[in-house]
Amino acid sequence: MELTLGNLLDQAAGHKPNSPALVDLPTNTRLTYAEFAQKTDQLARGFIALGLLPGDHLALWAPNQPQWLICQFACAKAGLILVNLDISLDEKGLKFILENADVRALVLAKGINQNEFFDTLQALRKKPGLPAELKHLILTEKAPDSALPSLDDIAAKADEASQTELKKRMQIQSPGDQSSLIYTSGTTGRPKGVMLSHRGLLNTSFAAASIQGLDHTDKLLITVPLSHMFGCICLTMPGILARSCLIIPSRLPEPKTTLKAAYREKATAIYGAPTTFMALMEQPDYRPDMLASLRTGIMAGAVCPLEVMEKVVNQMGIKDILIGYGQTEASSWISLTRPDDILELRVSTVGRPIEGVEVIISDPETGRALPRGSIGEIRARGFNMLGYKGLETATKETLDQEGWLLTGDLASMDENGYLRIFGRVKEAIIKDNQVVFPSRIEAVLLKHPQVADAQAFAVSVGDHKEEVAVWIRVLPEYEPNIEEIKGFCDQRLSPLEQPEHYKIVKSFPMTALGKPKKFVMRKQFMQELGLT
Repeated sequence: MELTLGNLLDQAAGHKPNSPALVDLPTNTRLTYAEFAQKTDQLARGFIALGLLPGDHLALWAPNQPQWLICQFACAKAGLILVNLDISLDEKGLKFILENADVRALVLAKGINQNEFFDTLQALRKKPGLPAELKHLILTEKAPDSALPSLDDIAAKADEASQTELKKRMQIQSPGDQSSLIYTSGTTGRPKGVMLSHRGLLNTSFAAASIQGLDHTDKLLITVPLSHMFGCICLTMPGILARSCLIIPSRLPEPKTTLKAAYREKATAIYGAPTTFMALMEQPDYRPDMLASLRTGIMAGAVCPLEVMEKVVNQMGIKDILIGYGQTEASSWISLTRPDDILELRVSTVGRPIEGVEVIISDPETGRALPRGSIGEIRARGFNMLGYKGLETATKETLDQEGWLLTGDLASMDENGYLRIFGRVKEAIIKDNQVVFPSRIEAVLLKHPQVADAQAFAVSVGDHKEEVAVWIRVLPEYEPNIEEIKGFCDQRLSPLEQPEHYKIVKSFPMTALGKPKKFVMRKQFMQELGLT
């Protein structure tokens, strides 16, 4: 697919001008594709009038709201590079990205519940000051107590830049040009800015739309943060490619509002980690008929237990739910299951490579391709990143000369091309000079009738030795019994795999997408055990 993001929206508006494009339930705002495209045109011309040039970086720091998507496509049309800012960003993280990305304009909401984004910005301004490169501060919505302009104020400048100028901006763009700069989480160091092209983002999205069978009658619930690739690319782009309707239930993903939105709007697709789906079923007012309209979606970010998948398919009725695997560096999806895959494949694998993407399993040390069935590192080639911003060495370490992306994930591939993930290379536990896979231990624990969820990870015990630790979340109707759970594991795990350390917890530290933060668990548990 040879398009830019701006062309994509205009094509959708041309084909289905009166079809619903965007619904924001907190404000009951409803836009057709024609209205959506018009608003992005006006804002793009406003950005041009502001003096922003092709290739300039505009950072966006906001929760899920219509302005997020309008700003995203306005940037694409004006030739600006959008920099996603995570909604959980702190002052240190904000300062780093503003400087590292050479941000010229910052668009931000005042906050989610209070003024937390604005207060963080103000605190940064009072210290060493904002980066000299940053020339424009803009609010997503007008605030009576602030002199900063809003996006509506910028759009009002559209008359100062002609439609002809906007067309020129769009005509000089190429599908291979950079459209986005998305920073990785930086759990093992400073975040890295991943440079992504229009071509990469749209081709992975086209594959996802095709596999889901999306069309203009579908209604997609935005149940993950737009500030993350899962939200602003993996979810929204396939929807727009299919001329589907995007629904924002709330500013932050919440089970209660998601449940109501699905029922009220008769949504057909939902997205998130397994915890997203589990949380819906745990709502006090949940009834299966409330989700009767849902048919598809994608689950990603963590292993899905068989029991959860069975409930999603049989009780919630989401028959065509998919499991996905991808990375920001791969422009989103690398592999997806298919709607007609049996349940066993949808819980034990992350599917087959999407169209246009090649995958091999390689020796992590030598890079040599391994035969089918072997466990090694996933390498993917197809629609990978352009590179890390300002990090030539890190780019060469992640993208080899032949275009293969070294994902850092351990997996095997069967004879039909299905991938089974065993965890991160860095998360593999080295015990008695042998490799132990956390996923194997977690899978056994999840078979215990009292266990709701489990996370296994390594703890260092000195002299470069590691032991297995597990955190376990027990179902609320049971009284935790570590000895019983330990005995269950002793019978089903090899001596090498058996955990040395157990802990019952009420919850795990999680990312905004519902993915467990194992590095946080490891650090905290080692402190509790006196191993640091």
